[in-house]
Amino acid sequence: MENLYDTDFYSWSYRQAELIRQGRFNELDIANLVEEIEDMGKAQYQALRSCVKELLLHLLKWQMQSGKDDQHTMTDWYRSWLVSIAKQRGAIFDLLEDNPGLNGKIDEVLPKAYRSAKRDAAADMKCKPDDFPADSPWSFDQIMTEDSGCQKAKSEPMSLAQIDMKLFRYEILNSCIRMVAEKPH
Repeated sequence: MENLYDTDFYSWSYRQAELIRQGRFNELDIANLVEEIEDMGKAQYQALRSCVKELLLHLLKWQMQSGKDDQHTMTDWYRSWLVSIAKQRGAIFDLLEDNPGLNGKIDEVLPKAYRSAKRDAAADMKCKPDDFPADSPWSFDQIMTEDSGCQKAKSEPMSLAQIDMKLFRYEILNSCIRMVAEKPH
């Protein structure tokens, strides 16, 4: 059999599916099929890890920035971070629902994702990774719960309701500033 796996993966994959449907198992490219099936599982694991990392990244940014006083520029950051937090939670829920076997990998994923998120958050926020806790300050359940997951300080959790209220106040403040600035004098 021509080695389509190396020269035309698309055609190879459809050929393998056709052979399976026809029950012609002795003609299958077993070695490469095994590798591809394993890679499909790894891809789901990596997708989970990536979503958890992005969620942690934005939680860390929120934690770091929420203590700063620049209320005029933080609104857009906060809004985008909250949108990302919600999207990543949804993606994680979907991944776990579609792949229940990944639930057993959460304890493995969280610390790996946190290390990456901490590194990226430090780069984005122009600080040192040591400015963040060494280990995730949140459990998986906490990062996936809408009324927890963000912290005002390392020991004082901030609920998403509190975050939403803080964002709302920033938006009102910015609206008032814009109205005053636009008002003819």
